[in-house]
Formats: sequence, structure tokens, C-alpha cells
Amino acid sequence: MKQIYTFLALLAATSFITPALAQTSTKSANILKPYVGASAGYHTVDDGDVGIDADGLIYGGFVGINFAHYRWFYFGVEGNFHLGSNAIDYEYGGTAHIGYLFTPNFRAFVRGGYQEIDFDTVSLTEDAIGRDLTQTEIDAINDADLEDAEGGALVGLGVEFDVMQHGSVRLGVDTIEFDSARGYAGFLFRF
Repeated sequence: MKQIYTFLALLAATSFITPALAQTSTKSANILKPYVGASAGYHTVDDGDVGIDADGLIYGGFVGINFAHYRWFYFGVEGNFHLGSNAIDYEYGGTAHIGYLFTPNFRAFVRGGYQEIDFDTVSLTEDAIGRDLTQTEIDAINDADLEDAEGGALVGLGVEFDVMQHGSVRLGVDTIEFDSARGYAGFLFRF
């Protein structure tokens, strides 16, 4: 008999909660949609465990989607790809995020995921020895097929503010395994 009362109580609670969540999601739907964006920033990596000390400008893009969850909170997923300069060839990864809408035009978020960085071994070697390599040395490094990628858990935070009806500016900072720091600015367009 207790199971029937429990079931009826859950059914009654669901009948009250579901319309409230649907109304909340509808209120947020004009802000929380799929998006694409472009960003640029600066990434510095200092991983003493593997002996990598590199930094450089990064520029690229990202794509993601946000889902309404509660009236002022949202969550979503995002993928990114960036080209780099100096010893950073390129990087890519994916994150999940949760955000808070301070106003309909201003949001803040935290995120976590995985990021992989591909390094330029020639540039890393030149930085380590303090001189330019000869073509013979460059060929030897390229022929050696050395491990040139490092990845790990990414955590970060950022803010977005609308500058037009479907467009926002994003500012953020990330770290990969607390061995790197990446600051960036970008523009995103919501569909």
C-alpha cells in the first residue's frame, strides 16, 4: 500500500513540476541554442614532467550547444580546434559546461573536459638549445618521429555578453592539468 501512495505522490509532484520546468525552458529558449564561434588568445605551457616549455598565440574556432535546465542555469557541450604559433602547432578538444544567466544578456560559465596539444618539435629543440637548427638537424628530428603531442584534463571559466541579437563576445581562461594557462577572447553566433 505504501508503494501506491508513493507512486501517487510522485505523479502529483510531476504534474506540478513539469509545467514549471517547461515554462522555465521556454523563457530561456531565446538565449540557449546551438552556436559557432571564432577565438584567439595566448597559451603558455610549462610541463616539467615531460620537459615542455612552450607558448604562443592561438586562433581558431569552436562549435557547441547549450540546453536550458533551470530558469537561470544552463548546461552544454562544446568542441574546439585552434592553430598555434611558435612551438604550438595546433590543439583541439571538447568540454562540458554549466553556466548562470545574470541577465538575459550576460552569462558566466565554468567548464571541464579534455584538450590535446600538438607541438612543433623543431621549435621546442631550438628553444631548449638556444640556437637555430641546421637543415640536417631538422631533417634528423623529423625523421625520428618523436612524440610531439600532450593532452590532459581542461578546466576553465569565462563570461559572455551579447553585443547583438544573436551574437556575443566571450572572454575566458583555461588550464590543462594546471601545467598551462590559456587566455582568449572570441565572438560566437547563436542560431
